Amino acid sequence: MYPYILGILWALGRHVDRSESPQEYFFLRGSRRPLEVVRRELGLRAAVYTVTQEGRTQYCLKVRRPDVLAALGQLGWQPRWSQAREYPRLAGADHRDFIRAYVEIHGRADTKTIRKRGRPPYTHPRLRVYGNRHFLGGLAEVLAAEAGIGVKVVQKAGNSEVSGILYYQSRSELAAILEYLYPPGIELFDREWYEAFRDVLRRFEK
Repeated sequence: MYPYILGILWALGRHVDRSESPQEYFFLRGSRRPLEVVRRELGLRAAVYTVTQEGRTQYCLKVRRPDVLAALGQLGWQPRWSQAREYPRLAGADHRDFIRAYVEIHGRADTKTIRKRGRPPYTHPRLRVYGNRHFLGGLAEVLAAEAGIGVKVVQKAGNSEVSGILYYQSRSELAAILEYLYPPGIELFDREWYEAFRDVLRRFEK
């Protein structure tokens, strides 16, 4: 399975087993683009459809492929809301595409302005990545080793004991992450997200 597709499945998916349905399948819910990418790359006949709850419309896709479920199990799949969700057991060359897909879905690149009494405001770029705290710890270690940056400590997200946030706030580290995740010649990526990330960094070029 393409590691980029695996990243989408890890970010958005839920395994529906026989306790909930006569036939096992993998259920995805999120924005349309990543679901259409999964559908196209896996050659699925199923269509992406919409569900509206409390006035909010989301896109959904069912993946009824035993080989996909088996591959996820071999890589250490655990439900999204598990207390201690593991980072998948990937080969070294697969980390880049997996992390790119996950960060495009659960990451946000923007700026933060710091104001302190007696000092002029200071604005810096930042990247925030959200997810299970245990999973993010594994992602942070892999990203540090692969992109040549420091290992970040996962911060708590509100009062949750499960969810966390990774903060990257150094322009040099963000530039290294951008270069690592988007090498020349890649085909599977969210162009809009990439351009937004790149534009944030361009604001801080000297």
